[in-house]
Amino acid sequence: MESSIGKSVEETYREFDAHLRYTTFWKRFFASIIDGIFLTVAVLICQVFMNESTQEVVFTFIPFVYSILMHGHSGQTIGKQFTGIQVVNFKDEKAINYLQAFKRDAIPLLALIIMYVLSSYLPANEAEINPESLLYISISILGASHAIWYVLEFITMLLNKKRRAIHDFIASTVVIRT
Repeated sequence: MESSIGKSVEETYREFDAHLRYTTFWKRFFASIIDGIFLTVAVLICQVFMNESTQEVVFTFIPFVYSILMHGHSGQTIGKQFTGIQVVNFKDEKAINYLQAFKRDAIPLLALIIMYVLSSYLPANEAEINPESLLYISISILGASHAIWYVLEFITMLLNKKRRAIHDFIASTVVIRT
C-alpha cells in the first residue's frame, strides 16, 4: 500500500514539475525588459559611430537581428540568460537552430519590412501626406495588425499547457525554465 501512495506522490510531483517548467510568463516579461535595456545601450553606443541616414534602418532591425542570432546560437538572449529561461525545440527540448530562431520573428519582421518599404514612398514633407491615400491607409493597417499580432501572441500563450505563443507554434519551439 505504501508503494502505491509513494508512486502517486511521485507522479503528482512530476506533473507539478512539468507544469512549472513551462510557467515562464513573468520570466519572459522581465527578460524582454532586460533585453530592451541592453539594446538601448547598444543603440546609444552605435549612434556615435553612424550617420543619421543609416541609424534609422539599423535601429529598426537590430532587435530582430539580435533575437535571431542569440536564439539561434544558444536559445537565449541576454535577458533570458538572466531570468533562467531558454527556447528549445518543442519535440525533444534540445537546442533550436537558426531557421527556427528566424521563424519565431518572421511575421513581425515581415510586417516591419513592408511598413518600412511603404513608408519610404511617403512624401518627405508631412504637410503633403494625405491621410486618405491608399499608402497611408496600408501603413496604418499594418501598424494596427502588428499590435493585434502581439495581443494574439499573449492570448495564445495563456491558452495552452506549455504556454506556447503563436511564434512558438510556427517555429516548433517552447520556452522552458533552465
